[in-house]
Amino acid sequence: MKIFNFETKELDYKYEEYRKESQLKQIYIIAIFTASMYFTMVAFELFIKPVENSQMVILLHSLVTFILILISFIAYYKINYSLMIKTLMIAPFIASLINTYVVIYSHGGALFISEVYLIVFWVFTASGLNLKDAMLTALAIVFQSIVINYYVGVLDDNALFMHIFWLFSAFTLSFMSAFLLHSSNKTIFLQHLQLIQEVKNKNILLQELSHRVKNNLQIVSSILNKHSTKVNDQDSKEVFLHSIRTIRSIGMIHEKLYLSEDIESVNFSEYMNSLIEYIKYSLNSSNVEFNVKCVNIHISLKSAVPLGLIVNEILTNSIKYAFNNRSSKKAIINIEIEKISEHIYLKIRDNGVGITFDRLEKNFGFKLIESLTTFQLKGELDYFNDEGLNYVISFEDN
Repeated sequence: MKIFNFETKELDYKYEEYRKESQLKQIYIIAIFTASMYFTMVAFELFIKPVENSQMVILLHSLVTFILILISFIAYYKINYSLMIKTLMIAPFIASLINTYVVIYSHGGALFISEVYLIVFWVFTASGLNLKDAMLTALAIVFQSIVINYYVGVLDDNALFMHIFWLFSAFTLSFMSAFLLHSSNKTIFLQHLQLIQEVKNKNILLQELSHRVKNNLQIVSSILNKHSTKVNDQDSKEVFLHSIRTIRSIGMIHEKLYLSEDIESVNFSEYMNSLIEYIKYSLNSSNVEFNVKCVNIHISLKSAVPLGLIVNEILTNSIKYAFNNRSSKKAIINIEIEKISEHIYLKIRDNGVGITFDRLEKNFGFKLIESLTTFQLKGELDYFNDEGLNYVISFEDN
């Protein structure tokens, strides 16, 4: 039974899958909670008002509790969906039989078996069954309650009539509650699908934007490269080439975003490897050994761009200046990036000749590194000489 039809069978199928997934979680929680409450209420009732054959009563109620725990176990481990639904339909029917037996034979039969009304309500609103299965289960409970009371004959005609009236009242009110609940669930599901589609569209647009930004930066880089060929002064030419490397380092971030499914963060491990390969090629530094320790670290786009510029600046300066006037030992640059909670720690160290701080702090590249760390990343910068120049940058990525 469907409360209303979706426009396509595909939507019907998606809704069923969506409902089953949420249903398993609901059934697991509800079954555990109901089992606990059911057994507690029975124990409390027997304590307040002892009955004959109390051992039999406890045994029968324990059976219901066991079935509910079994249902929760099946739902939690997703053992057999069909078995779980069948068990879930049988459990309240057995519970209503047991409660009818207890009322008739232990309480003298002069009651309306209010527990059955609660079971009918539970089947519709809390069990996790779909509307069709809930209706079948509730109708079976109503039917068996009427038949047993009619044939056992413990209620007079007026009492039996009132019992039937309250049974159908419980059934009708519970059905309407379930009807509204399932209607709301389908509406929520449609809104859920709409939100997913909007997020997908947003991601596609952002990926396309990243692609265009990367292409535009590539065009700017190409223009600067062409102009650099017409510049004879070496210092001026180096300014052009340095600007090209800076632009390229930004473009690579947008390239990673375009190729990634996650458009809000950059896999900095992959980015670092690409950036190093580009710097080695552009500076003709194949003789420098890079040791990178950066395993599957994702950094937000807001932090990735300034951090990429910082890494580009530090590596460029190390390759150009750290290994001049030094012994013949191999040039090595060690790079380590750690992410602890939301904090990022970047450590870059070369085994070069080091540098005096007066000279370093006058360098334009260092001023750029300091500015990006302080104002863009809101982080801290530490630098020192220890068998080469060391940088330690820390900031919070949120």
